[in-house]
Amino acid sequence: MSKILVLAEYRDGELEEVSRELLGEARRLVSTKQGEVVALLLGSSVAGIAEALARHGAHKVFVADDPRLMHYDPNIWLETVIALCQQQKPDLILIPATSSGEDVAARLAVAKNWPLLSRSTKIKFRENRVEVVRPLYGGKLQESTRGISDAPCLVTVMPGVIDVPNPGKSVETNSEVAVVPIEAVIPRDVRVKVTGFVAADPDSLDLTEADIIVAAGRGLGHAENVALVQELAVLLGGAVGSTRVVVDLGWLGRETQVGQTGTTVKPRLYIACGISGATQHTIGMKESALIIAINTDPVAPIFNIADLALKADVSQLLPLIIERCRDRSETTC
Repeated sequence: MSKILVLAEYRDGELEEVSRELLGEARRLVSTKQGEVVALLLGSSVAGIAEALARHGAHKVFVADDPRLMHYDPNIWLETVIALCQQQKPDLILIPATSSGEDVAARLAVAKNWPLLSRSTKIKFRENRVEVVRPLYGGKLQESTRGISDAPCLVTVMPGVIDVPNPGKSVETNSEVAVVPIEAVIPRDVRVKVTGFVAADPDSLDLTEADIIVAAGRGLGHAENVALVQELAVLLGGAVGSTRVVVDLGWLGRETQVGQTGTTVKPRLYIACGISGATQHTIGMKESALIIAINTDPVAPIFNIADLALKADVSQLLPLIIERCRDRSETTC
């Protein structure tokens, strides 16, 4: 029997989308092996989030609820995960390929000499070994790697590459999911002290971790209009995205590119500013929870996937939206 441990993450009181993706993938992997999916949640006041883990596929949920876990603490996460692994003995540990996930995965690999396969997009068991696919050279090549150790295999998975199954079908009817409280392990030798959390600058925020993305397209007309996209992103607390054409024109950096040759994203809100909607771009953002598209072309392909289609000149509409956002921000201050 295979046992898979999913290290869950949450933000603003809600389970992260990537955690739901990993739970669904874990259930798929154990479905033919009569295996078990266990989830670990570390945080503060996270009872409601633990229930979400049960709904999305975990057979058992372990919860370390501690005020000291309000923010990611590598010392406590590392020791708590190790302690749980010693007890549960998982064959595979799935971790989100986020900043904190990649950090704790690397620490686990070094501390326990466990194999680490990072930033994977596909996972399967072959001959009772874990095999993953990882993109190389900006997605131009795919690398297939198989673990050869009997030790637990650590796999970090990129957000947005796995579909989330229907919660109603992810757990069998009438199944009872145990939520087990555990003690956070506080190490004696602390080399890193966590003092607080500083929100990322929207200009440098990783697109895969952004809840809101304001994306620039060729329809902005001129390079100076990119400033409107950047300003709106700051007001909304989001990140700046772009199409390949915008990057090729030198208006924005390659790290902002969304699409087939860029980054695949699934934010809660995606605002497409002057983007026509070519397949090469939409393949990287069509799974966004809410898509707002602004374009002067009434038959622009982007409107086919948009939840809200605005036929307007983006250079004229964005200043009005920015003004309303500023007014709202000042009112709530």
